[in-house]
Amino acid sequence: MRMNKFILFGAVIVATAIGAFGTLTDSARAFPEVPGSPRPAQSLGSSVGNLPSNGSPNAKVRIIEYGNYYDPFSRMFFQDIEQQLRAEYIETGKVVMYWKDFVFPDFPGLLSDSSAANAAMCANEQGMFWQYHDLLLSPSETELLDFESLAEEIGLNGKRFSRCLADMRYQPLVEAGSQN
Repeated sequence: MRMNKFILFGAVIVATAIGAFGTLTDSARAFPEVPGSPRPAQSLGSSVGNLPSNGSPNAKVRIIEYGNYYDPFSRMFFQDIEQQLRAEYIETGKVVMYWKDFVFPDFPGLLSDSSAANAAMCANEQGMFWQYHDLLLSPSETELLDFESLAEEIGLNGKRFSRCLADMRYQPLVEAGSQN
């Protein structure tokens, strides 16, 4: 079985498929190889480490979404694609999805802000990462997010969450992870 990588830009996704969607070489056969042309995609060797996951760890397909809660493309992906992906592939055990925060530290404005990512990781401490993630990316949310109200909405322990936010516990981790 061959291992393939699929990469979408905007909300960047890297999926590792082991025989799940056919092989890259099957689709590449339609195009003759031209000397000097790029070779088919190779494994990026992405490690998921302790990234928050959604789906069966035994799934044949791994998706790592590199996202930013303030990025309009991440929001569009969540609204237009991720819900269908969850229903058809994640909930059926075919896919496991991982989230990796990606901030742009040198970019002016909200794309360089790691506070929403920090808040989501604080929710992760209480086992509610995906619920919080969904609220952060939901259509009704604006640029001025009230992290503590969102935490209350999904039933997080408010004191524990507030302490984590105040400590900015995960901000250095998020910012360092965006450098890789």
